[in-house]
Amino acid sequence: MLLQNWSTIYCMDVSSHNKLDDVIIRTKFSSLHGTADNRGIFYAILYAGTLDNSTLNNDSTISTEKTENKVTPTTIEVTRMDIQEVYFHRISTRRSSDICIARCVDDLDRLFFSVETSDDGQYLIASISKGTLRENKLWFLSLSKSSNSIVEKPDWIKLD
Repeated sequence: MLLQNWSTIYCMDVSSHNKLDDVIIRTKFSSLHGTADNRGIFYAILYAGTLDNSTLNNDSTISTEKTENKVTPTTIEVTRMDIQEVYFHRISTRRSSDICIARCVDDLDRLFFSVETSDDGQYLIASISKGTLRENKLWFLSLSKSSNSIVEKPDWIKLD
């Protein structure tokens, strides 16, 4: 399956208007929200193999040696569209260090996350839907004031 219209996230220091080195490729159907301390962002991707920004070549193409999928900056070939992952990216770190905090696979097959942080920054709220059905699940993740406490496979509060 060859897909286009994937998004790339670029980060910027808002006060200086300088573009940061942080680049997150192959996002699609993703909301984007930051932590209360402005040190990280939450984003979602559709799984397309093992890639990180270190696979970028000088000519701006992406090496596919690490994956069976075909990837360029504008197109990505994936074999499945039903595995979505939600990640936390700490600003000024490599994408390969990003923490997967939720993955739609196995019992969560074909579910998609829309995440946002609460106004007070205390919670990450995930609305989880199955395709375009009107049913959804609601999950909460307690966040401390520091983005340093975010871990892989956290304990979500699930209101199913």
